[in-house]
Amino acid sequence: MRVFWLKCGLLLLNFLTLIYVLSARTSSLTSGNWLRLCGIRIRNFYCDTSLLAHSLHPEFPKSLAFTTSVYTREPFYKDEGKEFNPKRDKIERYLHYNARDAAVTFEVFDEMMKDACEMKVPGFPKWKDEFVLGHQMALHNFYYDLEDVGFRVNHQRQFELEKLYQDKIQVSQDEA
Repeated sequence: MRVFWLKCGLLLLNFLTLIYVLSARTSSLTSGNWLRLCGIRIRNFYCDTSLLAHSLHPEFPKSLAFTTSVYTREPFYKDEGKEFNPKRDKIERYLHYNARDAAVTFEVFDEMMKDACEMKVPGFPKWKDEFVLGHQMALHNFYYDLEDVGFRVNHQRQFELEKLYQDKIQVSQDEA
């Protein structure tokens, strides 16, 4: 009986890890916070589609809604999750939305990786492996931790710099 429960636990952990890896988004890392609350730490993280989108197209939005419209033929569905009302709707509706979200995220990831493989960046012959996967994806945990903890801000220095740059902007505009 103990082996059965160990296998069930391992299966559940693998499932949760897979879903998190498929749907990891820097813009909404809080989706993974419930895993931390349960004591589950993702150790086999591979790719954040938001960071990948930023690496490929820094000028475009990084949201899943936008990348879905660019990389798939999936009609817009992101409001389905926002419109879910647990008092009125069956939980299956929300689970269907989550499953769709994970499947679409994987499709977006797959298409973006094709673009990353095809992209030629001067000076970076192994751009995808060294920069995107080696450097950018390593930042995911940093951003995740930063969102949890935050960082100290020196408000006095912030005010001084704000004044300094406002003055520089004013001088620049007066010269023009």
